[in-house]
Amino acid sequence: MIVDDDYTKNVIKVYYKKKKTAVTVQYFYDGIEDKEAAYTINDLAVGSHYDTYKDKKKEHYSLATVTIPEKLVENAEENVIKVYYTRNKTIAKIQYYYDEKMDDSQTEILADQKAGDTITTYPDKIKENYKLDKVEGLPLTLKENAEENVIKVYYVHKKTSVTVKYFYDDVEDESLRERIDDLEVGSYFGGYKDKKKEHYSFAAVQIPEKLVEDEKANVIHVYYTRTKTIAKVQYFYDGKLDDSKTEIIADLKAGDVVETYLEKNKEGYHFVKSEHLPLTLSAIAAENVINIYYAKDEEDSKTTSVTVKYYYDGVEDKEASYRVDELEVGSQYKNYVDKKKEHYSLAEVKIPEKLVEDASQNVIEVYYTRTKTIAKVQYFYNGKLDESKTEIIADLKAGDVVETYPEKNKEGYHFVKSEHLPLTLSAIAAENVINIYYAKDEEDSKTTSVTVKYYYDGVEDKKASYRVDELEVGSQYKNYEDKKKEHYSLAEVKIPEKLVEDASQNVIEVYYTRTKTIAKVQYYYDGKLDESKTEIIADLKAGDIVETYPEKNKEGYVFEKVENVPLTLGEDASKNIIKVYYVKKKDTEPTPPKEDPQKPATPSKPTTEKPKPEDEVQTSDTSQRTLWIMMVLLSGGAVLAYGLKRRRKEKQ
Repeated sequence: MIVDDDYTKNVIKVYYKKKKTAVTVQYFYDGIEDKEAAYTINDLAVGSHYDTYKDKKKEHYSLATVTIPEKLVENAEENVIKVYYTRNKTIAKIQYYYDEKMDDSQTEILADQKAGDTITTYPDKIKENYKLDKVEGLPLTLKENAEENVIKVYYVHKKTSVTVKYFYDDVEDESLRERIDDLEVGSYFGGYKDKKKEHYSFAAVQIPEKLVEDEKANVIHVYYTRTKTIAKVQYFYDGKLDDSKTEIIADLKAGDVVETYLEKNKEGYHFVKSEHLPLTLSAIAAENVINIYYAKDEEDSKTTSVTVKYYYDGVEDKEASYRVDELEVGSQYKNYVDKKKEHYSLAEVKIPEKLVEDASQNVIEVYYTRTKTIAKVQYFYNGKLDESKTEIIADLKAGDVVETYPEKNKEGYHFVKSEHLPLTLSAIAAENVINIYYAKDEEDSKTTSVTVKYYYDGVEDKKASYRVDELEVGSQYKNYEDKKKEHYSLAEVKIPEKLVEDASQNVIEVYYTRTKTIAKVQYYYDGKLDESKTEIIADLKAGDIVETYPEKNKEGYVFEKVENVPLTLGEDASKNIIKVYYVKKKDTEPTPPKEDPQKPATPSKPTTEKPKPEDEVQTSDTSQRTLWIMMVLLSGGAVLAYGLKRRRKEKQ
C-alpha cells in the first residue's frame, strides 16, 4: 500500500471468519436409532451453541430427553444432538360377558403395556357349560388412552335340545313326538305339553335331572293309560227293569267297543230288541249302558236275595255293604251301587252268573284301587326356585300322605320352611306340589372387605382410598374406581388374586404417574423469532410449573417482555411454550469522536474477560463484532500514517 498524506485513505482491512463445522441430529426410539430420521446441518460456526432440532415424535411415543453439545467443535463427528423418545405406558382391560352380561369379577387388567403394542391373546375364562361366542377388539393395538384399550370376550351357554315322547298304554305315538331346541346345557326342563287323548289319563312322566350336551340323552317320557271304565247291560221284562239281571262288564277301557251281551232271557219270555249296541265306551261309566228288552210268555218263579260287598285296596268296608231282596232265583243281578271313594278308581266287579235259592251264596264283590299319581318337590334358595333341584316322586297313589322329602340344602344355607307338608296326594298330579325354602346362612357365609388405595407418583393419597364390605372370602374383586387426576395416567394396578378373611391383607393398589412432557422457550428479536435460540426443556412432567428460562439477550438488545411465565405444563407439548422478547437499543449507532482529527485516537482495548454465555456473539448476528474490528483497524491505521509522516519531516 502507498501511504498517502491523507491518513483517511491509508486503510488496511483485515477480514476473519469463524471456522465452519456441522452438527448431526440423531433420533432414538426406545433406545434404537432410526438412521433414516437423522439429518445434518452445515455451515455452523465452531465454538457456537446449536440446540435447534426437529420434533420427530412418532405415534405412541413421547419425548424423553435430548442431549445437546455445549459448544460445536471443528470435528463435525463430535457434534451430535441425540433426541430420545420412549413409548407411552398404558394398560389394557379384558372384559368377560356370559350370555351378554358382563361379569366384573372376571375382568382382567393387563398392566405394564406400551402404546403401539399389539395384543393378540387373552386369558380364557370359560365357565362350565359355556362356549366361546365371539371376541371384540382383538388383535388390539394399544393406545395412550387406556379407556380405548378394551377387549371384550363373549361366552354363551352351550345349547342343546330335548325330545318329548308320548306313550299311550306303553306304545309311543311317534307322530306326537316333539323337539324343543335352544335349551341351556346343565339346566332343568320340565315344560312338556299335555297331549292327553280321549279316553286316556296321565300316568307318569320321566324327566332328566339336568340337560346334557348330547341331545340324544335328553328325552322326556310322558305316559298315558286309557281310563278304566265299565259297561252296564240292563234287562227289561215286559218293559220293567229287572235290577237283578243287570250285568256289569268290568276291566274295560274307555274307547273300547262292546258289540255283544249276555243272553238273559227268562223262561216264558222272548227277545224283543236291544238299545245302544254296538257301544263305544266313554270314560264316564254312567254313559255306558246297553238295554235289552224281553216280553213275557207265561208267569212266576221263586225269589231270593243278593248281598253287595265293597273292597278298597283289597280291604272290605263292611259299612258299605247292603242287601237286595225279592230277586228271582235263576236270574242275574248286576245293578249294584257305585261307591267309589275319593282317590279310588273301579278295578273289578265279581257277579254271580245266576242267583240261587241259598241267599248266602249270592254275593257281588266290588273292588276299587287308588289312582296312581306323582308328587313334585320344589326347592327355593333365598326365595328363588332352582329348577335343577326339582324332585319328581313317582309310583304314588292318590290319597297317600307324603310327610318327608329329599334334603337338598346347599352349603352355606339353612332350612326356613316347607309348604304343603304333609301332603295328601290328589289324583291330579299338578296339585301335588311341596315347596321347600332355604335361606343363606350368614353366620356360615364368611365375608370380608377390601381396601382400595391410590398412589400418585408413588405417594399415597389417603383421602382417595375407600373400603368395600360384604365380599365373599375366596372371591376376587376387581371393580375399583378410576380416580385419575389431571396430568396423570394409569401406570399399574395390583389386585389380590383371592380375598382372604383377614381384611388387612385385601388391598388393591392403583398407581398413577404424571405424564411426561417438554417445554419450549422461543426468543424474539425485534418481533422476529430466532429459531437458533429456541430452548427445549426436557424431563418435565405435566402439572409442573416453569418459572425461569435461560437468558439469551444479544449485544445491543434489551429485554422487552416475557409471555406464559409462570407456565403450568400440560400433556400436549405443543402448547407448553414460553416466549421471550428483546428489542434493539435506540443508542446503538456510533457517535463521531470529539478529539482533534490530527490527534490519533486511542482505541479502546478489548476486554480480556471472557464474556458470559448469554453475552456471546452468535453466529447468526456478527454485525457488532465486525464493527468493533473495523474501528480498531481504522484507529491503528491512523496512528501508523501519522507516525510515518512525522518521521519523513524530521529527515527532511
